[in-house]
Amino acid sequence: MELKERVAIWISKGCNFNAALPLLEDAVENFYYRQTLINKHDVEAIRFEIIKASGLTKAEVKSIISLPEKDIKAAELKCAVQKSKTEKALSTDQGAKLREKFKFLGDKDCPDEYKILVSDMITAYHKYTEGHKQLRDCTTTEQCYETGKTIIENYLLNRLCWKEISHYETHRKILGEHDIFKEHRLMRELRAMDTKKLSYELLKTLPNRIWQNKTKIKEEPDSPYNDDRMDRIAEFEKRIEYVKIILSERK
Repeated sequence: MELKERVAIWISKGCNFNAALPLLEDAVENFYYRQTLINKHDVEAIRFEIIKASGLTKAEVKSIISLPEKDIKAAELKCAVQKSKTEKALSTDQGAKLREKFKFLGDKDCPDEYKILVSDMITAYHKYTEGHKQLRDCTTTEQCYETGKTIIENYLLNRLCWKEISHYETHRKILGEHDIFKEHRLMRELRAMDTKKLSYELLKTLPNRIWQNKTKIKEEPDSPYNDDRMDRIAEFEKRIEYVKIILSERK
């Protein structure tokens, strides 16, 4: 099925976020930008990029679902701003210092994930230092708790990003503790399985899990757990795609 047809079906079903992910992979080649949209859960920008890549006209989109002109313009502007932010992350003084320290960041074959980690590390550092300033102005226990929580979370994130980047600098191998490497960890886990077990996952285990979750959603349409079930279905479907890739490599 062509991308245009797949996108039209996706729009008609309400532009579900999880269902958008495989479409986004086809629509946006730049992994750095694509992952930023996903991490920020930027639904408007994701919708804009997918529709743009599909070739659907505004009239065609409106015929499928009512999409006000102002919303389309807002999404276009948001995408431009987001791209600008991700490109500027490494152009700051801190970014320049990190590029100087970690030379591999300037290599053509540098994994895009590390550019995202640098951006996240700089952002976390700013939030960490800003949190310390705000802590002095806290007047209630609740404010102190929330501010302290922000400081600790961003300190830990900053250190985790540093750990990932330093490990790659030293060993030229992915450490994989950060969530950005979730797909990498999954592929590594699946590659460790023998062909017989992978085939069983593909034909039996994963389809059964998908069926179980879909059945639960159908039986309990108003359940508060249905969002989690949808997420699990998307994960199982993604896992199936990875299993297919690995099995095709072993032929």
